[in-house]
Amino acid sequence: MDLGGGSVEFNLVQREPGELSMRESPEPQSFPFGAALLRNQLQEEDPKHIKAKMVQQIEEALSRLKIVPASVKSLYWSGGGFRAIGYAAIHNFNKPIPIINGFRASREEVQFVIRKYKNSNASEIKDENIFRVGGKRSKMLNGCCLLASVILKTFDQVEHIYFSGGGVRQGIMYNLLTSAQKKQDPLLSGIRDLVLNKPHLPSADIECLKTLLSPLTNLGKHSDDSGLSLRVLEAAVYTSQLYIHHSVESRASCALQLPLSGGDLANLPGLLHPERACLALILMYRYGGDVKDSVLDPIKSSLPKKIHKQCKLIGHMLELCLYLIPISNTLNGTEIPDSVLKDAKIQIDQTEKESDQNVISIILSLPSSLKPSNTFVFNKLLSKANNKHFQIALTYSD
Repeated sequence: MDLGGGSVEFNLVQREPGELSMRESPEPQSFPFGAALLRNQLQEEDPKHIKAKMVQQIEEALSRLKIVPASVKSLYWSGGGFRAIGYAAIHNFNKPIPIINGFRASREEVQFVIRKYKNSNASEIKDENIFRVGGKRSKMLNGCCLLASVILKTFDQVEHIYFSGGGVRQGIMYNLLTSAQKKQDPLLSGIRDLVLNKPHLPSADIECLKTLLSPLTNLGKHSDDSGLSLRVLEAAVYTSQLYIHHSVESRASCALQLPLSGGDLANLPGLLHPERACLALILMYRYGGDVKDSVLDPIKSSLPKKIHKQCKLIGHMLELCLYLIPISNTLNGTEIPDSVLKDAKIQIDQTEKESDQNVISIILSLPSSLKPSNTFVFNKLLSKANNKHFQIALTYSD
């Protein structure tokens, strides 16, 4: 759905997993319920009358779109009017990442925004100082909420609403890409461009670390949209040496901010807020741990405790493994045939994997050639990864 000033558009878009192209309804529907038009109508007509017209026209359009409302679980909203609702949700629920693109709100959160602002006037909204909802948007927010209330009542099984920072402009640009470019993950493609002329690991080390640490992303059951995934792990590995040349006091702080609103990846598409939070925490712990930053506690609280614990574990294990890789691999920019960690392995005690109560045992097996000369530093790094939730055992093999 795209809400502009003069109209709102509906379309049903479907794509099967693994497919590149999307199937759309042959007859997308447009309604004269734009944000500016609704503002003007609310000054002249009874809201109940406007709402009745919306319900009638939308119900008629759904049959043309061949949409069964009860089958729709997610809505995707773009356009300034819908974004204003998203920014209001970020504001009212103290979301830690003020980036609308990739923001996902629950049905209950959007309904709260609707109830709060559907009868508000512009001066009341302006006084709240909602980020990115200025004088123009504050005059239209009540009309946008009226439309949103009809949409959620119609699609009564919707669980989440996803907000987009882009629109037609970005869609046209996407269509100009080649098929090969469209298949690329925007997260990993953008990160590769970012680190190209900055400190980063050779391909052999990146692939080895990604494979070695991948079991740590799946400790226990969690949903696919939890934020912790293999692509986030790969992004963390790619950027794991980005701040190695910084002073020791600033490394973790810079790493935490990288995917957040103040970092170089703030504008990167294809990232949900939980993914940004997970990547931020993994990178911060890779460089040692907690920092003095007001955004840290809200970022932690935005994730389930189990996911935060896993991010912390992965970050410290990444720190430990990077200690074993020669720093020259990062700084001289040359490729290497094999990683020193090619024979390293991680094993997890499967009997305790699903339990929330027991300590999960993790065995890190290293070739004997990687026994560190400075055991004090290495053991200190190992102790960071050990806690009441995860017990790391280290073994060496010939």
